[in-house]
Amino acid sequence: MGFTTLGFIARASRLRLKTPVIFYFAGGKVRGNSVNISESGMPAEFDRVPEVWLTGRILAQIGEWRLSTNVSVIRVDGRMTAFAFREMSDMDRTRIHKVVEDATEGLS
Repeated sequence: MGFTTLGFIARASRLRLKTPVIFYFAGGKVRGNSVNISESGMPAEFDRVPEVWLTGRILAQIGEWRLSTNVSVIRVDGRMTAFAFREMSDMDRTRIHKVVEDATEGLS
């Protein structure tokens, strides 16, 4: 039997981002505020917490542009809900990459 050391995958760079968000899902919607954003997802705080693995669409205003993309709830902790982006448009993916990259470079 062989033994393979598991490698660590670096966490995606994040940009602190507090902006209103709306999460639309089958049967309803919840409003809250984002905490930060990365190229892979966005955590947000809500008064009413959605269920884990629920899918839907998130809407947020980020600077001059509007993010409207499909998401899955991947984690819930208290009022905090973590979303993973799904099926993003190339334009949204490029914009998020640029915003996060620019913010990360500013910290160096």
